[in-house]
Amino acid sequence: MIVSSHPRALTLIATAALALLLSGCGSQDEAAAGGDTLYEKFGLPDYSDPDTQAGFAEEERGVEEAIAECMIDQGFEYKPVIYDSGDQGATYSEEDAVESARRYGLGVSLQFNNPDYDAEVQASSDEFVDPNQEYIETLSEAEMQAFYEAMDGTPEEQAQYETTEVDPESGETYTTIEGAGAGCRGDAQRSVGSDDQAVYEALEPFQTEISERVDADPRFTEAKKEWSACMSDKGYEYENEEAVYEYAEGPMTEQLTEILGADPYGDPMADMSPEEQEAFFADKSETEIQEFFDSHQDRVLEGADLEALSALQEEERNLAVATTECSQSNFSVYEEVYKEIEAAYLAENADRISQAVAELEQAEPSPSRS
Repeated sequence: MIVSSHPRALTLIATAALALLLSGCGSQDEAAAGGDTLYEKFGLPDYSDPDTQAGFAEEERGVEEAIAECMIDQGFEYKPVIYDSGDQGATYSEEDAVESARRYGLGVSLQFNNPDYDAEVQASSDEFVDPNQEYIETLSEAEMQAFYEAMDGTPEEQAQYETTEVDPESGETYTTIEGAGAGCRGDAQRSVGSDDQAVYEALEPFQTEISERVDADPRFTEAKKEWSACMSDKGYEYENEEAVYEYAEGPMTEQLTEILGADPYGDPMADMSPEEQEAFFADKSETEIQEFFDSHQDRVLEGADLEALSALQEEERNLAVATTECSQSNFSVYEEVYKEIEAAYLAENADRISQAVAELEQAEPSPSRS
């Protein structure tokens, strides 16, 4: 998958979430060999299945064990990091969705000067104990650098997976990391088959065509009108959910920048030259580096209008809750339309999809250290 450091990726994730969820729901009609949904035909799992969630945890364990083997082969100690996967198969109710919207908003401003948000993040952090931290702290600066280069690759190795792009609207430059990446971590993910970047790229044209059909379906159109009417009843005038996220990433984010007096998503090291950045990482301990990045928000808040920030956060929270409440009432319509159209599309395009899957299986693997 593509991991992006660009803030606009947050809203892309939000608007794509519905399609991703529905694509994993499955269909009752067998369209062609390889599964009932587009994702399954490309070998990707049913993301809505509790057994799949358990499988993710098992896959992650396999990745960590492969990382440990790779790191030990390179002369380092490493203990597999086992993450708490939570309650498998737990249901996510409408009340949960609304509470999440109230807590996290639209991903714009609620993380700033928000003790409740900070406490939750800290609680999550406190629950996790890295079994390798004690060992890492015994390393010298040079050894620590070698450890992380073995783990994630040298800058030159990482560059094989990086693509620098320019946002056509803002002119902002950002970097995306494609695939599993470099180092032992990348090799480990590839070894268990969890580097799905090429798969997502291959199925994207089909996903786009399905989404276009769904968007044009009269039932879907009517559901969006009902959503818009629901929002209007709550005092908001938006044509669809995409317009809410466009507002969040555009005017709302611009307002936040004005309130803070600085780009809230800016690079903390933007004022440093490449040489200064290299010296910083060479001279500072891991703890000092972490403290520097953790204190970035405090520096951003130094010149902020906190009263205006509080007002913006309230606006964001209320808009997020209204959006979620109106979406919940029409979700069953979205799901029904998507499943029906996906099944018909897969039947009509079975040959094209089979050819794309075959070409994917014959393609050469991503760059690797091995």
